[in-house]
Parts: sequence; C-alpha cells; structure tokens
Amino acid sequence: MSENEGFLKVAIEIAQKENIDEIIAQRIKGKTYQIRFSNSLIDNSKIWSNDILELFLAKGKRTTQINIEAPTPTKIRNTIIKASKFLLKLPESFLYNGMES
Repeated sequence: MSENEGFLKVAIEIAQKENIDEIIAQRIKGKTYQIRFSNSLIDNSKIWSNDILELFLAKGKRTTQINIEAPTPTKIRNTIIKASKFLLKLPESFLYNGMES
C-alpha cells in the first residue's frame, strides 16, 4: 500500500468511527511555481512543495470541507474528530442531498 493510499484509508476509517455519513478524500502532492516579471525579465521566482489532504465530510444534511497540510495519521485523526463535533453545530444545508450510490 502506498503512502497516499494509507492516508486515505486512515481518513475513511476515522470518519466511519466518528459516524460521518459520507466522506470524499483527495490528496494533492506536488510543486507550485510562482514567477514575477518586471520589464519583460524574470524578477523573482519561487518554488514550494504542497502536500494537502482535502476532506469533504457530511453528517445528514450538514457538510464541511477541510484541508490538512502535511498530513500524518495523528493530524488526520485529530482534525476529523474536531470536524465531526463542528458538523453537529452547523445548520442543515437545503442544497445538499447526499451522494449517489
């Protein structure tokens, strides 16, 4: 199992334990580039690495979306536990009707 699959599996298992009805998990890992030009010449350039786990969580008709930067199993667990408690405080969305099977 790859590191990516491991993080996704951990997120899904924790969400199920927290009674989250639906979850979408996506890991984005790569480099981002930014170049600034002045007078048609490169003035400044930056390169940085991104490692983000994006989660969409739904409990009934309550939904939230969270990002976990530089995910670890501990960060994933703590964030999902906090998010599941936060979901209970949110109003129900009249736009969300669940995911199709």
